[in-house]
Amino acid sequence: MPISSPIIDVDIPPVDVTSFFFSKAQARLDSLVAAGEIEPSIVVDTISGHSLRFSDIQKQANAIAYSVAARLPTATSRRSTQNKLDSTVIVFSPNSILCVSIHFGALMAGCTYAMMEPELDASLLATRLKETEPIVAAFVDPQLLPVFIEALNKADIEFPAESLLLLGGDNSSYSSFDSLLLDATDKQFSPCSFSESELAEKVALIIYSSGVTGPPKGIMLTHRNIVAMMVMVGGYSARSSVVSNKTSSPATSRRSQSHILSALPLWHIYGHCVLCYQPFINGDCAVQLPSFEATAYLGAIEKYGVNRISGTPRLLHALLRETTKVGENTAIVDAHPSRKFDIGTVKVVGCGGSSLPPALKQKCSDYFGGAPVVVGYGMTESTSIIAGNSWCTPAPGAVGVLYPNTIAKVVDAQGNETSGIGELCISGPHIMKGYIGSESVFKSIDGFFHTGDYVQLSKNGHVYLHGRLTDIIHTSQGPVSPTDVESILATCPAIEDSAVVGVGTQGSAQAVACVILARSQTPKENLLADITQWIRKQAGNEEIACCETTAIPKTISGKILRRCLVEQIIMHR
Repeated sequence: MPISSPIIDVDIPPVDVTSFFFSKAQARLDSLVAAGEIEPSIVVDTISGHSLRFSDIQKQANAIAYSVAARLPTATSRRSTQNKLDSTVIVFSPNSILCVSIHFGALMAGCTYAMMEPELDASLLATRLKETEPIVAAFVDPQLLPVFIEALNKADIEFPAESLLLLGGDNSSYSSFDSLLLDATDKQFSPCSFSESELAEKVALIIYSSGVTGPPKGIMLTHRNIVAMMVMVGGYSARSSVVSNKTSSPATSRRSQSHILSALPLWHIYGHCVLCYQPFINGDCAVQLPSFEATAYLGAIEKYGVNRISGTPRLLHALLRETTKVGENTAIVDAHPSRKFDIGTVKVVGCGGSSLPPALKQKCSDYFGGAPVVVGYGMTESTSIIAGNSWCTPAPGAVGVLYPNTIAKVVDAQGNETSGIGELCISGPHIMKGYIGSESVFKSIDGFFHTGDYVQLSKNGHVYLHGRLTDIIHTSQGPVSPTDVESILATCPAIEDSAVVGVGTQGSAQAVACVILARSQTPKENLLADITQWIRKQAGNEEIACCETTAIPKTISGKILRRCLVEQIIMHR
C-alpha cells in the first residue's frame, strides 16, 4: 500500500502566488511600521551593492504588470487554462535581483514567467522560445542581446521592438527596464484573479530540467504547485535562527534579520525559491552573488554577516577545496592567504540540488564551527520538495521525511509495489502540471509521478536515497549504486572528489570509480590499486575499478554528467 507522510496534512490556501507572498510580506511590513521600525532590504546584490525592500519590489512589480498587460494581444485570454501557454514573460540574463520584481509583475499580469540560462547558444535558445510562445515581453541583459536576436530569427518569431526591454545599458532601438518603471510609476494595476480550479491549472513558472539523463525539458509549475510547496515545507526548510547580540560581526549585532547567501542560478528551482520566495515568508534578506568565486563568497559572508548559506554539493566542495579555515571564526582563500575573512556568523548551511556525501556534510559542519548542514531532497517536477526535516528529524541515513500532503510508493522493475529498493513514485499538490508539449503529468496511468530515483521508503515515511534509477550499474555480482559508492569514497582522505559510472553491457558491466586525488596526496606507486581493493571490500563487489582523473563534469547544481565520463573512459581505453 502507498505510504502517506507521517505529518498531518496542511491546508493549501486557494490564492495565486503573488497574493500569497505579498500578503505575508505586507503583514510583516505593517508590524514594523506599527513598531516604528525602518523597513529593511530583503534582497541585495553583492556586486553592485543595490538592494530592494518589499515596498520597492511591490512598486516595481505593479509597474511591470501594467506595462506587460498593455502589451498583451486583445485576443489573448489571461484566464485560459489550456495546456498551451497563454503569454510568457522571458528573462535572459545572469543572476539579477531585478528578477524578483519581474517574476511577480509577470504573474500579476496573468502571464507565465520563464528565465533562460545565459549560457544558451542561439540554437538552443530558439528551441525554448518556440516552446514558450506566445511571448509578450522579454527582459534581456545587454551583453546577451545579439544571441537573443539571433535566436528570434532562428525560431522565426516576429517580436515587436517595444516588447524587448534591456536590463541596463542604452540602446536607441529598445527600451530599458528603468524607462519602463519610470513610465508606469504612477499607474495602478489591478492584478488578475483566478478561481481555485484555475489556480491548479494556470502555469506560473517554467523551469527547465538540467538535462542529465536526456534533453532538458520545460517543466510547468502552477500557482497551486508553488503555494503548496511553501505551505508544505513549513515556511522554509532549514531557516536560520534570529541572530543574537553575541555574534562576532558588528553589522549583524544591531539587527534581528537573518541574511542568506546564495550563488545559485535563478534559472534553477532552488535558486529561484531562495531569492524570489524565501525573503517574503521570513523577512530574511537574500544576499545574491552572480556565481561562486571564493574571495567574493567569503567577502560576502563577512560584509553582510551571513547567517545561512544556501548551496549545492558542488559549491560546498569548491569552498572546502579553495579555502582553509585558519581560526575559530576565520578563513582564507588559499590563492590569497594574506587576507582573513570572518565566517563566524554562519549558523546554518542548507544544501540541495544533488546528493551530499555524509563525509562532505561533516566537513562543512566542521568548517562553520559545528553549524548544522541541512539537506533537502526534491526535484523541479515536485516544485523542489519531496522529503526534508522541516517538521521532524529524519532517521540516520535517511535524506528526509515525506512532506505533508504527500503520498508515496516504491515499485520494482515490473512496476509492482515493493518494500525493498526501487523507484520512488509520489503524488500531491506540489507535483507539476506537466512538461511543455506533454498532455500528461505522469509517466504511467497509476496517478503517481515516477521520479526515476532509486530509493527505499520506510513505513513511517523516511526516504533513503540511493541515486538515479538509470545510474544503477548491473554487474555480474549484483547492482551497484554510484551514489552509495561515492559516499564511501568521500571518506577516503586520499580522494578529493569522485564519480562512479558503469561501462559495458548491463548485467556484466563494470563499475568504474573516477577519482581526483587530494592535493596533499603525493602520487605513489600502487595508490590506485590500494584504493581499488579498499572500495571493493567496503562496497562488497569485486566488479569495481578505479582510475584517476583531473576533473569531473557536473551541472551547475552539482549533478554528475555521467554520460560524459563514460565517453571519456571509452575513448581512452
